[in-house]
Amino acid sequence: MESESRILISGALYPTTFPWLGPFLIIILLSICLLLCGKDKARQTEKRTRKANELKAENDKLIAENEILKIEKELSDARCYRADVVLDPRTAHPKLKVSEDGKSVWNTGNVSKVSDWEERFDSHTFILAKCGFLEGRHYWEVEIDQKKTWDLGVASATASRNGDISLSPKNYYWVIGCNDGKDYRARTEQWTSLKVNGKLTKLGIFLDKSAGSLSFYDVCSKRKLHTYKTLGVGELYPFFSTGSVAAEQDSSPLRILPLNLED
Repeated sequence: MESESRILISGALYPTTFPWLGPFLIIILLSICLLLCGKDKARQTEKRTRKANELKAENDKLIAENEILKIEKELSDARCYRADVVLDPRTAHPKLKVSEDGKSVWNTGNVSKVSDWEERFDSHTFILAKCGFLEGRHYWEVEIDQKKTWDLGVASATASRNGDISLSPKNYYWVIGCNDGKDYRARTEQWTSLKVNGKLTKLGIFLDKSAGSLSFYDVCSKRKLHTYKTLGVGELYPFFSTGSVAAEQDSSPLRILPLNLED
């Protein structure tokens, strides 16, 4: 007769349950949920940021377009006050040559024999227009073209013509200029750098004596470059400089554009 034998293994030796498993799984699930929520929140934040950037870019574009339209209107209005500006050879430095029609001036590089006129600039290659403005609004355009160094604006009738002259409002000159074809500045007491797109080839100048302001425009790109908001009293004359008298000769002319110039 066969007998049966049984072996009983204690639960302490081979546990049939894992009391830590439940909390562990809960922690894992919570971690996964938090991770998914974090990723979703990051995606939402990124989406909102991208949308905000798109809206800002669109708003900046609209502001820029509105500014262009504003300047275009200013230029259109200013052109209603176009002045017939003619250069005065009697004020020209001896190195300067003025065209017969009085609309162009350039540096010949040579000192010419000229009449001894007290209104003539003797130390700088400067020249003024024949007629000044006591009142009203006046606009003119100057073609700079390939000229690299120049200054344009207005000068008071009382501004000094002799000796060393520093172009600034303090000395009764309100001008902007360029050095070496790339350094554009308003000749304020502390020079102000000007932002120009590419090379400036045509400059619009609008003198509003009633408002006491002088504005400069890049005609081609329809941008305002600078405005002097305080001008001296008395007669103001259109001013032209072909650059430093001691600099390397630049014979490119400055030309006053005709009144019937089209855009």
